[in-house]
Amino acid sequence: MINYTIIIPHKNIPHLLERCLKSIPVRDDLQIIVVDDDSDNPPRHCDNVEFIYAKDKNRRGAGYARNLGLERAKGKWVTFADADDFYMPCFNEVLDQYKDDNSDIIYFKVTSVDNDTFAPSNRHQGINRYLSEIQTGINTDRLFELYGPIAKFIKREIIEHNKIHFQEVLYSNDVLFSIKCAWYAKHNKISDKEIYCITSRPGSLIQPSLDSYKIRIGVAFDSVMFFKKINKEYIGIKHFDLYWNDIYKFSKISAIRLLPKVYAVHGLKYTLKLIKKILIIKQ
Repeated sequence: MINYTIIIPHKNIPHLLERCLKSIPVRDDLQIIVVDDDSDNPPRHCDNVEFIYAKDKNRRGAGYARNLGLERAKGKWVTFADADDFYMPCFNEVLDQYKDDNSDIIYFKVTSVDNDTFAPSNRHQGINRYLSEIQTGINTDRLFELYGPIAKFIKREIIEHNKIHFQEVLYSNDVLFSIKCAWYAKHNKISDKEIYCITSRPGSLIQPSLDSYKIRIGVAFDSVMFFKKINKEYIGIKHFDLYWNDIYKFSKISAIRLLPKVYAVHGLKYTLKLIKKILIIKQ
């Protein structure tokens, strides 16, 4: 019986992928799927690993790769890793502990280091702070702001039954996937175990650009529509506002051209708020 499926998108970092795979224990109940997104020299073989080779030259990114992995998933639980990250030594113990758990999603704490020096990094702090706020009841809506798919065990049944998939865009492909999983999962659990390490390295963080923010703001629009549907629009508004401000810093013209769409999605009151902000900034 396959209890777990781990899906790992990969693009041109074979040495880091090898490190990630070595951090995963060898188990009969574990399915590991690596989706190679048209690497220059794609990996061809590794014991206990299934490879999928995405040959789309249009470079649809990690969301596309993750969806291909989901099509092959067999585990009761699905979890995701990035090829440049790795699992912590307690991971095998955790796999034993939660394989028969009745929750729909189990959230885990994470840590982070510099990729080359292994010096402590701060990339994990936001995730762990949000989880602590949920645990203590300070802000349970933080569940919808844990946008990344890593360090979560998600029941495959939740994904398939609700037809949840990743958006096939180059940035923020995991946002709507994570929001929908959090909404449709009725029984959640938060563990204090740190099972996953996020690494920081040159090129691993998305460099701000107008194109990236245009895509991100499109994802934010989609998220707002879903939040409206579940009567939590205020969360989507906050997410959208962040990206609208960023796109305004890059290009006032692009931000102003978005206003008709803002009106269609958010309504008059919010659009007037943004126009007022423009006028204040221009003074």
